[in-house]
Amino acid sequence: MRFTLIGLMAIALIGAIIFFIGPLFISADDVRDKISAQVEAATGYRLRVSGPIHIALFPSLDLVAEDVGIAQSASGDAPELATAKKLKFSLALSTLLSGRVQITEVTLIDPVIRLQQAKAQGPAGAEGTDGTPSSGNSPASALQRLSLDKLRIENGTVILPASGGTPGKQIGALMLEASLPAIDDPLSFDMKATLDGKTMHAAGSIGSLGHFLDGAATPVSVAIEAPSYLADRLALVGTATYSNDTLTFNPFTAKAGGNTVSGIATYSGKIFALNKLTAKVGGSTFAGTVSADLSGAVPSIAAALNGQTLNLDALMGKSGGSAPATGAGGGASGWSDAKIDFSPLRAVNAKLKLSVGQIISGAVTAGPIGIEATLSGGKLNAELASFKLYNG
Repeated sequence: MRFTLIGLMAIALIGAIIFFIGPLFISADDVRDKISAQVEAATGYRLRVSGPIHIALFPSLDLVAEDVGIAQSASGDAPELATAKKLKFSLALSTLLSGRVQITEVTLIDPVIRLQQAKAQGPAGAEGTDGTPSSGNSPASALQRLSLDKLRIENGTVILPASGGTPGKQIGALMLEASLPAIDDPLSFDMKATLDGKTMHAAGSIGSLGHFLDGAATPVSVAIEAPSYLADRLALVGTATYSNDTLTFNPFTAKAGGNTVSGIATYSGKIFALNKLTAKVGGSTFAGTVSADLSGAVPSIAAALNGQTLNLDALMGKSGGSAPATGAGGGASGWSDAKIDFSPLRAVNAKLKLSVGQIISGAVTAGPIGIEATLSGGKLNAELASFKLYNG
């Protein structure tokens, strides 16, 4: 019995020595060099670690690196796409014996991520547009043995690509939690951030990240809450495909309050299109197509819609039918003499074709009506291609 206790004490002592003393015999410089080499060999990206590195071995391999950055090219002259004040990395040692990489946690503290413009992809195995070799293997194949229990971003900043000579907007105060048990399992995420000082919250999942990265149709669901931009919670479900820098939802359904929009959506090269569109908004139903070119300083929108009834009161949230209120002295309130601000017309260029069976506004009913309108440079030109009031 005494020998057994001595043996257990010896094992505990050896474990404590390995736990507390073992990391002291691991060179931080060697770890930094090997990690950088592995990242470059696997992805072609250059990893920089300028701050100190702290390492612990048990019960998992824990690494904390300070002042890190990553660049798209390993040549050394490319600007960094992302930097972080601190990177925390935890790896389960038990799964390495089976050849599977189980990352228990990756945490980025105070990261700054600069999104780049999408570039045309060359054929597999060819050199990329940035001068780095392009791997012939799919991203899903490269990540086949990877699992991620938790990804966290604390106080992150995302800088969107510049557009039309205007610097890209910034998404700030980003807090993100995501998990990926296996490459063929759902990727789930929960995100909070601010845009233009206004808060927003998004949560959702991608049915299978591996299938999505390989260009296969994958179920996607997202819920968005942005009180400053959306009056109601927006729920989006659909089947998504990403291939050749083109994201396609075929089909999709978006719901907010009592409004529903469905159809086929594509986004490629800053061109956004809605085809086979059906929308039920404010008691009105429309069908048609909508496209938006977001590449210039001013977005350009084209829409062709038709419907049976357009209820302007329901669309604008008015109760309708009430008479204008009178002033305290009993006199009727007159027209305001304040100047009308037309500056919002400069925020977008648009071409619109609208055909409806009838338009309802208060006690007025008109229709059928066909409208063709052009908005360019802050000037609005509208033409009534057809118009009937009170049955002609």
